[in-house]
Amino acid sequence: MMLTRRSFALTTATAGMGLPLVFRPITAHAALAVPASGSIGCRVMRKGEDIGLAEYKFERHGDTLAVHIAIDLVVKIGPIAVFRYKHRNLETWQGETLVGLDAQTDDDGTPKFMSAKRGPSGLLVTGSKTEPYTAPANAFGTTYWNIGCVSAPLINTEDGHLMDVHTTPSGESEVPLASGAQVKAKQYDIRGEVRIDLWYEASDAFASMRYYAKDGSVVTYARL
Repeated sequence: MMLTRRSFALTTATAGMGLPLVFRPITAHAALAVPASGSIGCRVMRKGEDIGLAEYKFERHGDTLAVHIAIDLVVKIGPIAVFRYKHRNLETWQGETLVGLDAQTDDDGTPKFMSAKRGPSGLLVTGSKTEPYTAPANAFGTTYWNIGCVSAPLINTEDGHLMDVHTTPSGESEVPLASGAQVKAKQYDIRGEVRIDLWYEASDAFASMRYYAKDGSVVTYARL
């Protein structure tokens, strides 16, 4: 079977533009759960096979936090690479406020981009799948490391469109890290144009993500 970009989407789906139809606030999360190590690494798996890494590096400069995000994925059938994905993103915070996003993506040969800057009434967004617009002041990008994303409108960090999704809590469970260790974590389910499950520890630290791809496969991000 041919596996192509059209039949296989690993990351946030890009269908749909405009304001979310449903938004369900959950709870307030003020503090950013930045790891003491200054980085988060995730092993990305599909159908039990390792397909790449997602890395988040945190740099503080006074009240400014820069988050450098790199995701590199390759899906193979035997020795042949049938899908490649590269994402680079710089997320900038002032205190607890998201003030900027700049991202470029190579989605199996298709270039995508987006940028967002804090303005007086919200985030001013441009992107490869949207006309310029102002996102709600409390919007987050789809970087998911920050638990605040579960109670915020979401901007697609591939192409800039405001996603048509809603998020609900789904209790607590034990989830595996990349090491095989189990941690107790709170689950949140994002539904709408995408289907994503997120887990965060009691400290609000990111633990794991499960994404349901368009081809029916399940992709997991497990923290290293």
